[in-house]
Amino acid sequence: MVNCLTVSKLASDIFLKNFVKNRTSNLPYVNSMQIFNDIHNAYFGGITEVYRPKGENLKYYDVNSLYPFASYSDMPGLNAEYVHYFEEGIELDNSLFGFFYLIKGYIFDKAKNSFKSYVDTLSHMKANSKDVTIKNLAKLLLNSLIGRCGMHPIQPITKIFFKDKVGDILLTRKVTQEVEITQNHTLLSYLPGPDSDLIQEFELDDNKVCLKDLCNVDKQTFIKNISIPVAAAVTSYARIFMSKVKLDILKNNGKIFYSDTDSIITDIELDKSLVDDKQIGKFKLEYDIDLAVMPAPKVYCLKLKDPDNILPAGKKIIMKAKGGSTRNLTIEDFIRMVDLVPMDIRKKSSITD
Repeated sequence: MVNCLTVSKLASDIFLKNFVKNRTSNLPYVNSMQIFNDIHNAYFGGITEVYRPKGENLKYYDVNSLYPFASYSDMPGLNAEYVHYFEEGIELDNSLFGFFYLIKGYIFDKAKNSFKSYVDTLSHMKANSKDVTIKNLAKLLLNSLIGRCGMHPIQPITKIFFKDKVGDILLTRKVTQEVEITQNHTLLSYLPGPDSDLIQEFELDDNKVCLKDLCNVDKQTFIKNISIPVAAAVTSYARIFMSKVKLDILKNNGKIFYSDTDSIITDIELDKSLVDDKQIGKFKLEYDIDLAVMPAPKVYCLKLKDPDNILPAGKKIIMKAKGGSTRNLTIEDFIRMVDLVPMDIRKKSSITD
């Protein structure tokens, strides 16, 4: 654990050491930027949608460990082939949304049970441990392994430079952070390798850009044990799972008001076969809602039902606003947002010297 600076690295090490025979995984670790960029185009997260911005007497369901559950499915294997069909496409599964045709891409063989033992072990730990710390650690390790698979293989470099060297970096590298440390030193975070857009913008000579000292600074290998094919597959399986549940709700004459990556707000109870508070891949009833107001994705206010008046005052209304504070907002403010009524909301901030 001492050698792991992040939870995702710890999860990867635990997986390889304890759940992979001879530390040889059957997962496709990509070490080509071309392949990474190609498959990264198919790597999407969850879908957050507001279908109906306001509703009463609703149910908020949340999936237990959606991505770990999705990883039970067949994963991309070690053998792959790049295909490009110029004429007739290949018809894929049309059971959900119609017809899809494969034009070009990578076809992998199937790897079965790649994460099953890892997910089973940590899911059991999460569900049955009485120690809150162990529960939280198990939850982190469950999600972090899949998340690590989708990391970019080349991470920003962070170094402290003398100020007379900063100009060379700013001219040729894409800088993500710049902090003045002292009068003579500056901390820079930047992507390794010359940036073609900057070189073109400043009309620099390609042959002279990679100065010897800068090239030495840029030496960095690919991050190991990441797999964009696996990450893309897992998130795709998760979206398919959620889409099937949405269709099931509609087939049962229910309405969908809001959905996030692993949650749904609807006006009907889900089928009992889909609900279990602890089982991975099952839904749990998170909130029984009296009134829900959802002006935008990741922005909502939920007034919870409390017939026995047992909820504390601060727990009767749930407010979320990604990227902003809800401290000074009321449920009436959220209703005004839905009704497109102009509002004057001011955010207080302070600077401490």
